[in-house]
Amino acid sequence: MSIQGDETVPTSRRSLLVIDADPLLRWSIVTHFRKAFDVQVAKTLDEGRGLLERHRFDAVILSYGSRHNAIRELEALAKLQNEEVTIVRLVTGVEDEPREPGIMYLEKPFELASLSHALGTGNT
Repeated sequence: MSIQGDETVPTSRRSLLVIDADPLLRWSIVTHFRKAFDVQVAKTLDEGRGLLERHRFDAVILSYGSRHNAIRELEALAKLQNEEVTIVRLVTGVEDEPREPGIMYLEKPFELASLSHALGTGNT
């Protein structure tokens, strides 16, 4: 909420969900994006599923290697909650499966500026 004159005006910050087991990666993303987003994190795919079932996110970052079916389920759930959601899948090396339309892919290691660009925040 922000106050303008005598009125309280609701502010709407974009929401970001980070689903990744790596604590350093989660910390880096949260620290980098906390000014631009309300950031929530999930250490496991199950935690991520629970958050996606209860909340609508504007952006979701997923990184879980070869667990493609579980990742696809979470991406579908995110789109069910918000068809305009931006999904970024962090990948390592060459993935065996074809890239899916509507999903952005960013190969590890990556620069946070590249992730900022993918999420439309410039060089936050």
